[in-house]
Amino acid sequence: MFADQKAARVRLEQASLHLFDPNQPDLWEAADWRLFDRVSFAHRQRVTGGGTTDVGVEVIISDLHHAITPAGGWRIDFGTFRATTTRVALYTWDTTPFTWDDPDPRNVWS
Repeated sequence: MFADQKAARVRLEQASLHLFDPNQPDLWEAADWRLFDRVSFAHRQRVTGGGTTDVGVEVIISDLHHAITPAGGWRIDFGTFRATTTRVALYTWDTTPFTWDDPDPRNVWS
């Protein structure tokens, strides 16, 4: 019964990256991707009770296609296998609902 909850089920069937997108200056690093490389991305999902949480997902590249146009565009289309790991990001430091977290801005980690 709990086997489905143990295995990471998130996967990207198909996605595209536009390497020269001025709003995403670090996408050019994807030009080095190869089949079976592991890549990580953040997935935002809704949670019970309202709101959202970020989940870090690591996937393996299963297909990869480059499309370079004469006009200077470069698009990478890719798909992935099922996620190999997931990590739920917990952002609890400097959020005031916790009694141990003093909202004074001088209280910082150093």
